[in-house]
Amino acid sequence: MKRKSRIALCLLTAALLLVVLALQGFAGTEASGSCGRYLKWSLSDDGRFAVTGSGAMTNYYLTDYHWSAKEYKIRSVTVAEGCTSVGYFAFQYCNNMRALTLPATVKTVGYGAFMNCTALEALDLPDGVTGCGQNSFQNCMSLRTAYLGQSLKSIAYATFSGCARLEKIYLPKTLSSISAFAFLACDRLTDVYFGGTQEQWDAISVNARGNDTLQSAALHLNAARADFDPSSQTETTAQPATAPADQTTVTTAPVDQPVVTTAPAETPVETTAPAELPAETTIPTEPQSVEILLAAGPMTMSGDVNADGRVTAADARLALRISAKLDATGDLLAADLSGDGRVTASEARQILRMSAGLV
Repeated sequence: MKRKSRIALCLLTAALLLVVLALQGFAGTEASGSCGRYLKWSLSDDGRFAVTGSGAMTNYYLTDYHWSAKEYKIRSVTVAEGCTSVGYFAFQYCNNMRALTLPATVKTVGYGAFMNCTALEALDLPDGVTGCGQNSFQNCMSLRTAYLGQSLKSIAYATFSGCARLEKIYLPKTLSSISAFAFLACDRLTDVYFGGTQEQWDAISVNARGNDTLQSAALHLNAARADFDPSSQTETTAQPATAPADQTTVTTAPVDQPVVTTAPAETPVETTAPAELPAETTIPTEPQSVEILLAAGPMTMSGDVNADGRVTAADARLALRISAKLDATGDLLAADLSGDGRVTASEARQILRMSAGLV
């Protein structure tokens, strides 16, 4: 009898030990799940969001990501080596996210992936990233510096629109196009560091709509990462002196914009703006609504899916392809006429009617 009691006691002890070990294994993890065929995500109690595994991340549409309603708890996002893409709208409205780490394996950043991440102050895109979707960093209002890796080919529609505190950005010489409204309302953008020559810069196709601040900013040619890096300010300030040839080509640009030369005289007026910054930097503790996103967009025209300033049958065709998930290059907000976060075939038909003047 005693022997049976001892065996039962041993079994009970072993069971309790397994329970304790299991609890320790899950300690600190608030939520977890999958975000791709071979990708897993986890959110710790202290706000650390991690993605592990390999392959592409799932594309989401405004509110159907698995960590929806937990965005405001995310303090940092770390994507591990092996992940090849960041899905559409994956981290939108992560208003408390201050740190972002992406691996060299990431090739694309999806549409609206980090839109309205209002606490993010610095962006460091890996050299392997070749493209970022439209609105991918829109309304990141605390963003001050952005380094775009050495493989980026284009900057999409409204990528950085509403990044009101963006001061400087690094662009690689692989860049071939900059779409409309990419830098809309980036009123503090003063320095553009470009990895190529003046000839390569001139070869970039830049849509003039909504990109005034980019074109009026000081251009630093043949720039290396060390010239741009915020931690090496001495190198950055010394750079114009070591490369006067590059700077002279740039100083000719403001000739067409005499207003820029008078800006220093108006800077005392601008100094009153920082008084309002503390109020703006307060971070919402709850997710914002989609209506705010629509209101803050870069003057999106309903139905103008290809962002050419008019509504045509081409917009209807593109909306139809988006509804079938065959394309994601158009302006989803312009195609989503109902504002429900989806683009459907009926909306494509409605856009076709708009193009014909029937509505």
